[in-house]
Amino acid sequence: MTDSELSIFEFLRARYDELEQAANAAKTARRPWYFDHVDDAAKPFVDLALNPDSVLNDLASKRAILAQHRPAWRRMSWDEDAAICDTCRYDNGLDVYFFPCPTLRALAVPYAAHSDYQEAWKP
Repeated sequence: MTDSELSIFEFLRARYDELEQAANAAKTARRPWYFDHVDDAAKPFVDLALNPDSVLNDLASKRAILAQHRPAWRRMSWDEDAAICDTCRYDNGLDVYFFPCPTLRALAVPYAAHSDYQEAWKP
């Protein structure tokens, strides 16, 4: 397994840790007065953005998905092993996805603008 295959876990964990810290900090922050004067059409978006519990719940589900899509080794030929996703299968379970799987690649897409994002992770 290469460093890039391992680092998608590290990359996603780091982004999730950053969001978790921000959400926990937002729990104790005061809501700015001007948010009470937001246009009615925008209120649902502002309320969602200011709801740290929603962010924390979202992160919990993403961490659960991340935990399920772990790399596993499979012998591909007599002299070659490959990293595969231990969860993702297709063709009635007879074939597998190489690691990182489409699920992990999709989880990384929202962070494509981040300097540590790797082009190889694009779905």
